[in-house]
Amino acid sequence: LQNAIDALSHSPSPLITVTSGHSDNSASICIHDNGSGIEPKLMNKVFSPYVTTKQVGKGLGLGLSITYEIIQEYNGSIEVSSDAKGTQFKIVFPLMDRHQSSMQAHDSQQITQQNNTATV
Repeated sequence: LQNAIDALSHSPSPLITVTSGHSDNSASICIHDNGSGIEPKLMNKVFSPYVTTKQVGKGLGLGLSITYEIIQEYNGSIEVSSDAKGTQFKIVFPLMDRHQSSMQAHDSQQITQQNNTATV
């Protein structure tokens, strides 16, 4: 979302659309902007560390790389599409059924009690 805000900072008519959805086994969120898009030569690198389109001193190019890693840790996915009419990021996370959720909570409680650590 912050990248979309930054990309549209000089746009005469900025528009960011955030939508969400779900199916039986996943939840998704899409963030779409009406900016000028990401250069095609950068599309296969946007999730790599230190890749940025911002001016020097305005960004380190770590945001999408860190985001990608976090999403992967939770078995999710993130996709990007971009053209001259804007850019869209779609994030999808799998949903657990109640039995899986209950089992995971039970396992977390056991680990917490055995190791005297907090789980988040």
